[in-house]
Amino acid sequence: MSDNRRNIIIALGAGAALIGAALIYHLVSSNSEPTVNTEVELDTGRIEEEVKKQKLDQVQRSGQGIETSYFLRLLQFVGATTRDETAEVRKELTANRRVCYKKQDWEGYEAIVASALQMEDTTA
Repeated sequence: MSDNRRNIIIALGAGAALIGAALIYHLVSSNSEPTVNTEVELDTGRIEEEVKKQKLDQVQRSGQGIETSYFLRLLQFVGATTRDETAEVRKELTANRRVCYKKQDWEGYEAIVASALQMEDTTA
């Protein structure tokens, strides 16, 4: 595996781990009843295939930096992939948020909304 492709896959995994850590921190630090399993298992084989398919494994350089269009495509790929990989967690957060709303547990509701917003911000 080339160094560039390896670095891209490591960056994708690190991004997903960061999102998972942020979710775990916010959910553990809140006092709400509902809990969400925020562990996200990455399908690295599928991600690697998609990286190759979109030719993101071939870093495009411009001078001493990275080509702007390449960087934007890579950033868009990371965002879309992270969103796909966290879909189940987001679904579970929504379900727990609705439970808190029905119980009128506003502290729990607020904590879950904050976690969902944090995850959305981190994903973007």
